[in-house]
Amino acid sequence: MTKITINILKRAEGDMEAIYHYIADELQSPETAMSHFEAIAEGIKTLEIFPERCSIVEELLSLDIKVRRLLVKNYSVFYRFDKDTVTILRVLHQSSSLDRLLFEIGNKSD
Repeated sequence: MTKITINILKRAEGDMEAIYHYIADELQSPETAMSHFEAIAEGIKTLEIFPERCSIVEELLSLDIKVRRLLVKNYSVFYRFDKDTVTILRVLHQSSSLDRLLFEIGNKSD
């Protein structure tokens, strides 16, 4: 079995930090912030085992871009899987509009 490498883009790391700080500081719930952060990190780690289990974002198929979505609590982890590498692109709240993500992914090659 091939070892899967997880690569988290800086933008996705920033998303996770922003989620943590919003919950800890704005909502004044550091325990919940840590719980969400750990759940997202664990969810990402599970992609090492079976990275193709999550559905492809249909809105990007017309652009011939295969981005998958892992759901963790109220968050969507958007990622690409290519051979032996999972690249985490963004971590967004599920209520966020996909328009921004679609524009970013559709206009970038990274």
